[in-house]
Amino acid sequence: MLKYLHVENFAIVREAELTLGPGLTIITGETGTGKSILIDALGLVLGDRAIVSMIRKGSDKAVIEAIFDAPPFTHELENLLAEEDLPIDNSEWTLRRELYQNGKSRTFFNDHFVSLQILKKLSDFLVEMHGQHEHQKILNSNIHSEYLDAYAHDTEFIYAYLHALQELKDAIQAEEILKKNRDQFLKEQELKSFHYEELKKINPRTGELDDLEAELKILENSQELVDLSHRIANTLYESDESVVAKLSSLKHDMAHLLRIDPEPADYLNELESAIISLEEMGRSMAEYRDHIPHDPKRLEAVTDRVNLLNFMTQKYHKSYEELCEYYESLKKTISQSEDFSEALKKASARIEKARIALIETGEQLHEKRKEAAHIFSKNVEDRLHRLGMEHAQFNVHFSYQEGASPLSVSWEGKQIIPQSHGFDILEFQLITNPGEGFLPLRTIASGGEASRIMLAIKSVLSEADSIPTLIFDEADIGISGRIARIVGEHIEELSMYHQVICITHLPQIASLGEQHLVVEKEIIQGRTETRIRYLHKEERVQEIAKLLGAGKITDAALENARDFLQKTQKSQRES
Repeated sequence: MLKYLHVENFAIVREAELTLGPGLTIITGETGTGKSILIDALGLVLGDRAIVSMIRKGSDKAVIEAIFDAPPFTHELENLLAEEDLPIDNSEWTLRRELYQNGKSRTFFNDHFVSLQILKKLSDFLVEMHGQHEHQKILNSNIHSEYLDAYAHDTEFIYAYLHALQELKDAIQAEEILKKNRDQFLKEQELKSFHYEELKKINPRTGELDDLEAELKILENSQELVDLSHRIANTLYESDESVVAKLSSLKHDMAHLLRIDPEPADYLNELESAIISLEEMGRSMAEYRDHIPHDPKRLEAVTDRVNLLNFMTQKYHKSYEELCEYYESLKKTISQSEDFSEALKKASARIEKARIALIETGEQLHEKRKEAAHIFSKNVEDRLHRLGMEHAQFNVHFSYQEGASPLSVSWEGKQIIPQSHGFDILEFQLITNPGEGFLPLRTIASGGEASRIMLAIKSVLSEADSIPTLIFDEADIGISGRIARIVGEHIEELSMYHQVICITHLPQIASLGEQHLVVEKEIIQGRTETRIRYLHKEERVQEIAKLLGAGKITDAALENARDFLQKTQKSQRES
């Protein structure tokens, strides 16, 4: 709900503050005092179009700030906040609008700068205005389906329909892309086949090139390897002058030494170990030398294979490992690939399956709406009768859009184009006088009837409608007397489910508020200013008496005012 409104330098309002509570708040005041200016200011902070003339003369800028309790959180709201990277505050929302003389304005949400478009989207979760203001959503037939769905609690059926519609759109788009890219598809398939056949001939295997390059190095240097290994084996072990032969002679000398002095015996053990190690190394190098390959044919074959593999990596602009991976992927692609006609056949089958699912979910949603519309219409009619429109008849008119499009489905013997939230195009219709036909709600002229129609619908929707705050800007125009009291009671009933702010000139309605504010004009230092103040018990009697007496306070008007308030208080206590 709206908790606080601050208006500064807006029209004839120098500065005004409102602190509001739940229930019904009444705003009254003489014509021209600026009652609707407050609503205009609130509309501005909710995203209405701003003009420079709204700024108070002599001021650089106008500032309007409104603080709300955070509205009930829905997936739609959470997604909006997440997309705009805005903080999720479960307690309060602060909206602020600053309007400057150069025509620019700045908008803020919880001290975060946001665009006007986002501000409007956020405000839709907070406030709905009726009456003289442009926020007369209920007359917009485009959202009548939303009202009926809210009343019927059709969320599950709507989600199923939306999912089916999106699947059909995706399937159609996939087929269009396939057809559009037919030549590209065929070229890609042909190129993949060519690459596969080319690589299949050489059959590259992971790790093969490294192994071949290592082998090639040995084959190319086989004679040098033989010479080096022979020299090592000969020096260590094979020649008469080898290291092992010389160490064996030293071993003999060491043994003779130990017979004289056994002290350095450990050195003999170390010498024997060295002889054994070097002898083993010499034998191993001799064996290595004797097994070094020297095969000109193998050398030629390995050289050719290495050159071929390196050429292919350059041709495909890939490393050898990437080339092997590409070859393996081509194997799978070719084995699983299908021709274009098969791909197109599958795309068409997907579309048909999606279309059948859409028809099923669309029919379910339609039937659910039909059931709800019957009960909803009866309830609205009952409210209209209680509001003095004894002969009114209300109807939810169902229609659909015939035509051919990629999304069209066959339904009830016709080709129709599905809408964004169902097959149905819904419009609220009304008969106000016997003998007339049903007319769309939007064609009814503004005035007393329009006010009562709106109240009847909002009363029926009140429990289902999640908008926290409703504002009625002189929605009682064209009514008076007994009907005015009934209208007021309906507004009061709405305040059981919403915070309601009502600007009125009727005492029958003004006496019903839990809070009563009066808007007055005064001249300060030669300039007109608007001020707002809360009325206490006796002040309220005076204000209602003024409304009863058309601006004049008489004893009879005061008595009637007290009677109005006493009846209201008694009724509120009983309820």
